[in-house]
Amino acid sequence: MSKRPRPNRFRLLLYDRLMSRIRIPSLILAISNLTLWYGVKSQWLHWSSSDKASLLLSSGLLFLGFWIFSWLSSILAYVQILDNHLRLQTPFYRLNIPYKHIHNTRPVEVQKIFPPSNLSSSQRGFLRPFFGRTALAINLQELPSPHFLLRLSFHRFTFSPDALGFILIVEDWLGLSHQLSTKIDAWRMARSTHPTKGASDAADILIRT
Repeated sequence: MSKRPRPNRFRLLLYDRLMSRIRIPSLILAISNLTLWYGVKSQWLHWSSSDKASLLLSSGLLFLGFWIFSWLSSILAYVQILDNHLRLQTPFYRLNIPYKHIHNTRPVEVQKIFPPSNLSSSQRGFLRPFFGRTALAINLQELPSPHFLLRLSFHRFTFSPDALGFILIVEDWLGLSHQLSTKIDAWRMARSTHPTKGASDAADILIRT
């Protein structure tokens, strides 16, 4: 029996950008602290207190953990197209958006949807690599989760500033748009052919769990 093909995932580049800002500093601090600790441990460096030397080990391992986390977070932040819903995954939160909540999708230019003149200098610096890129806007009829919870769980530039929905900055926005449109069309056709309200309601309940 052949395995079902795994749905494509599109990395959310905002989180890769966010994590890249702590990746190099974390690695430098990890190497520095662990090198100092090893120097003290092997006695080619002198330290006034062995307790302070153990702090070098602890802090070195902590920064090493941050560095590993920065790589894992980039991998764990993605958008995935499934049979009856769109999944937005971040390192700490998973949001499933039923297709019945999606009003439409549209391509947007990052620089126009987030005008540099409306941003602070730090925000412009963060978004600068994406200026000139095209993103995919997902306009919703309603939010699948409370607004305050979504604001706590997603980066602010994930939200559309001019409509109810999300701005998805991915490497291949055209591929994402095509696959999502195809899935939504197939889902709508299946519903019109087999209008089983009870089954669809049960599916929506399963999506939220």
